[in-house]
Amino acid sequence: MAWAELPPDPHGETYGHFDAHGWNMAFDMRSGRLAGVFDFGDSGFGPVHREFVYSMLIDVDLTGRIIASYERHSGRSIDRERVLLLADIHRLWEIAVEHEDGASVAAMLEEVVPWAMARR
Repeated sequence: MAWAELPPDPHGETYGHFDAHGWNMAFDMRSGRLAGVFDFGDSGFGPVHREFVYSMLIDVDLTGRIIASYERHSGRSIDRERVLLLADIHRLWEIAVEHEDGASVAAMLEEVVPWAMARR
């Protein structure tokens, strides 16, 4: 119901990366910092809140820190519950896309079940 009732992004659309998962991030392990992002093949225009979905798949705390930095630099407030809902929907979408690959679905379910239990 929350997905069906979700209004348009309050910040409209922006040009974003929209694929900032761990495989597209370069981490400097020595300093413990993100050194850069790459693979802009999925970049384009989309809702501002969607930009934070992929980092949510890595770590909720990481996403919280990214959002806090974004808020400081942009002056905009990001609705963390909206980002969580978008991440929930994205996880389900990924499973649906891979439905014919049992091994991929099994691996995704290993990640989704704890996520869903934490969201209760």
